[in-house]
Amino acid sequence: PGFKGFLIRTMMKLSNVVGEKTYTPTEEFVKLLKKAGFDAFEYSFGDIFKVLKDLDKPLKEWTDQFDLIIILAKWETLSNQTSLQMQYKAVGFDAPWFVKEVPTILVSVSNPYQGFDVPMVQTVINGYSPKKDVYEAIIDKLLGKSKFKGVSPVNLDYQEFDSTKI
Repeated sequence: PGFKGFLIRTMMKLSNVVGEKTYTPTEEFVKLLKKAGFDAFEYSFGDIFKVLKDLDKPLKEWTDQFDLIIILAKWETLSNQTSLQMQYKAVGFDAPWFVKEVPTILVSVSNPYQGFDVPMVQTVINGYSPKKDVYEAIIDKLLGKSKFKGVSPVNLDYQEFDSTKI
């Protein structure tokens, strides 16, 4: 519906099984966005040569590709995982440096605390589960087909540290 494109920034592990084919959560989310009429795709930060090439582009040329960037986060609690913080790899290009240039939404589908890792992102949606029906509900809400009704169990009101109050 009139958007140039969505960049789907993936911060996740594992995959979902849908029918006979195995889809990553990102593939499933992109597929549903496309079905809703959006030109959505995942930007692969794993291809370091592509990332380095994009780093040479003027900022405006890179950001003009997008109307909205969605950071899709799926970091689940595991018994042997000591940190659930987002990790950046592609020489920092995969960090959310673009939030002032392109509207950005964090969609977390496993951990309601993920918003603490990206306080610069103004819109955080907690889906709580990486399931197709949850993705469909999130997209319906983004399109205004249904209202956001939930109340986050996590207060993401950020305050600057004030050392005078120690």
